[in-house]
Amino acid sequence: MSEEKDKESKSELPTEKKQQDALEKGNAPISREVAHFVFFSTLIIVLGFSPGLFAAMSGVLQSFIERPHEFRLANASDVALLIQVLSVAMAPMLAAATLAFLVTGIAATGLQSPPRIAIDRIKPQMSRLSLKSGWKRITGAHGIAELLKGIVKLGVVGAIGAAFVLTEGSPIIASMDVPLEGIAQLSLKAVTSVMWYVAGAAAAIAIADVLWTRQHWTTELKMTKQEVRDEHKQQEGDPALDSRRRATARARSRKRMMANVGKATLVVANPTHYAVAMRYVRTEGGAPMVVAKGTDLIALQIRRLAEESGIPVVENKALARTLFNAVEVDQAIPAAFYRAIAEILIMLQRRSNPMTAKTLRA
Repeated sequence: MSEEKDKESKSELPTEKKQQDALEKGNAPISREVAHFVFFSTLIIVLGFSPGLFAAMSGVLQSFIERPHEFRLANASDVALLIQVLSVAMAPMLAAATLAFLVTGIAATGLQSPPRIAIDRIKPQMSRLSLKSGWKRITGAHGIAELLKGIVKLGVVGAIGAAFVLTEGSPIIASMDVPLEGIAQLSLKAVTSVMWYVAGAAAAIAIADVLWTRQHWTTELKMTKQEVRDEHKQQEGDPALDSRRRATARARSRKRMMANVGKATLVVANPTHYAVAMRYVRTEGGAPMVVAKGTDLIALQIRRLAEESGIPVVENKALARTLFNAVEVDQAIPAAFYRAIAEILIMLQRRSNPMTAKTLRA
């Protein structure tokens, strides 16, 4: 009763941290039906490449059936020889099929959730041995869903089997007089046809199961309002998390600022310590706008981007330092700098030539 009340109080969707913690513990929304669908799809592909191998196998078997007197099974050596002959005939198909099933099986799980080493899943838990816990798992939502899936799959298999008998039964019976090689080809065709129906049904079941599994996983991870508040407080008060958040914000801001260097009209720089990129287009109106600024390595990067974009770089130590300290990015320069910037713009206009991108000295 208390567990039901606890579930009712968990009305909030799980936070990203809650979901990540669950994944780290090995609790991931993985549908086994996807693996079943992938298995049948892989089987169809394997069967598609199998006619030649089946023909080779049928040739070996035909020799046993038509000339049984040529093969003795009097002792263990004869049996070993027979197994060796059959193994050689079947080895290529079995090796290719095994590799295909192995790769696709791993992919079916890995695509749903990246593989993780979850120690908690390996540790022995007494609750798994409890009859009470086991009964709850069986009678719970997950157990009922598994039961319904089993019933649906049983019904689908029965329907496909009945359809196979009705559509393919007569041709197979009529092929009794056909040579063994022809029977093998006919059987392969019939099995492939059945697998297409099975794979289609498995795909529909897998889609429904993926949706249900993710919904059930989210429901199981729901939180109470108090849990959400506590987690929020914990994250806000974590110095390491705050530091990472600020570092990420600075990195994004710097990246955005560097992207704006290409929009600048000129860059005022103190050879290696300061760089201020400004944009001024008379038709846009307003005062020159600072689009990027930086010191040391960032200043050098601004200069390099400007030179690569053909934007003039003017070296003026005092002006660069003053602008850097007085104006922030995305702000217009104060009126006190109008005259100095106007003189630089006039100088650039007079010196306008294909070498404008080179450093100019004011």
